[in-house]
Amino acid sequence: MRGMGIRRAKATSSRLRNCAGDLKEKYGEKGVEAHIREVAGSRGIGWVVVYTDPSANTPDTLGSVAGMLHTIFVNDHEVGQLAGLPILLALDLWEHAYMVDYVPAEKKNYIDAFFANLNWSVVEKRFDETK
Repeated sequence: MRGMGIRRAKATSSRLRNCAGDLKEKYGEKGVEAHIREVAGSRGIGWVVVYTDPSANTPDTLGSVAGMLHTIFVNDHEVGQLAGLPILLALDLWEHAYMVDYVPAEKKNYIDAFFANLNWSVVEKRFDETK
C-alpha cells in the first residue's frame, strides 16, 4: 500500500498545513477530516474523492487553499468525476473494499480504520505538487 497514503507519518510543513485558517473557514472547527467523514457516512456505495483545482489559486479567483479543494461523492465509475482535476484522496466505500474485515453495518468502523491509517503527509505532498 506504499504511496497510496496509508500509514501515518510525522507532521511536516506543507502548503496545505500552512493554510489551516482557510481550511477552518471552509470546513469549520472540526476540519476537513470531519467533512470527509460526514460525506462518507451520508451516502451509500461509491467513493468520496477530494480533488484540488490548481486554477482556483489565481489572482482573479478567491486565491485561497479552501477554494481549491472539492469533496465529491462519486456513485458510479463513469459518472460524477471532476475530469482533469488531480485527486488528493479517495475513500472507497464499495462493500468489496471492507467486507473481508467489516460487515456493511460496520462501515463507520471501516472509515475510522481508514483515517487511523491515512498518511496525511502523502495527501499534502500531492497537494504541494499541484502548484
